[in-house]
Amino acid sequence: MATGFNFDTDLSSLEVATGGGNFEPPKPGKHSAFITKAEMTTSKSGRPMLVTDWMIDGDDEDAGKALTDRTVFTINKNGKTFIHFNIPKYFSAAGLWPADARERADLLSPQKIDATVKRVCENLEGAHATLVTRMSKPRPRLDDYGRPAYEHDENGVTILGEDGAPKPAFWPPRAEISSINFEAKKDTSNAWPVVF
Repeated sequence: MATGFNFDTDLSSLEVATGGGNFEPPKPGKHSAFITKAEMTTSKSGRPMLVTDWMIDGDDEDAGKALTDRTVFTINKNGKTFIHFNIPKYFSAAGLWPADARERADLLSPQKIDATVKRVCENLEGAHATLVTRMSKPRPRLDDYGRPAYEHDENGVTILGEDGAPKPAFWPPRAEISSINFEAKKDTSNAWPVVF
């Protein structure tokens, strides 16, 4: 049965590659990277969230590997709501975090926030930064009802630990961004024209 795809290579004689290629996480540490995509979405808890997809570039041995950063707009500390500390970094890199508090409040107002976030997402694509990455700690898996999930064998039977209790299931560690330092945008507004 034909698939409709035009393959230039006969796949029937090729071996399957080992390893994960770009699906392997980058090594923890500093990496030069750029944003390939930025979008506004909603977190599992229902809060607005900025999701940025990054690609490591340059002569880094991890060049070509991808990372995703998910930043909720607000966090709660001691019963008070704050703007997440990475939001000003992203908005500044997009040219939309004015130094003047009144201008900034205007852009973040309920009347303008949707248009502001749309512009931020558009302006972020291609932005360069130095990222510091680390491996996350394993996180407990939860079922559809928010209860702890447990490990199962190939037959679907719950695996018991040495103590006889069900063995909790965990998400494996993943690469995460712990720090973002955007490169300063080159201001060409006052540059003299080049004459040949």
